[in-house]
Amino acid sequence: MTAVIGLNFWGNNYVCPNDSLLNQGKCYRFSASSKTWNESQHDCARLQAYLPVTQNSKELEFIQKSLKSGQPSWIGLYSTSPGKQWMWINEYFVEQKNFSMTGPVDNMSCAVITRNQVYFEDCDSKFNGICQRDVV
Repeated sequence: MTAVIGLNFWGNNYVCPNDSLLNQGKCYRFSASSKTWNESQHDCARLQAYLPVTQNSKELEFIQKSLKSGQPSWIGLYSTSPGKQWMWINEYFVEQKNFSMTGPVDNMSCAVITRNQVYFEDCDSKFNGICQRDVV
């Protein structure tokens, strides 16, 4: 049995599973198990979700504030080679003026988020995952 959290704003019903947090019409589930970027992406797909794609600084701040200290997590941002532009998993490019990232970019680098930064890591490293989906 799955419980749900529902909120009603201005006639709209927003519902997320009980193990998720609601923000700006999206549900976020924070995993406590360390996996590679691809493994985390597959875990999200099984939940009909995806690694987070942030559209604005408020979404990014929400994710950062929701993370537990010392638990960096994957987001849906990657680059396939050094010097290539960063791309979200929905195939949109990152606007550098809205997004600050640190660290070296190697072949197939993926983005990790902490409470105060976004940085690059080898996609085969293991971190917690975050799954994002639209509310139902």
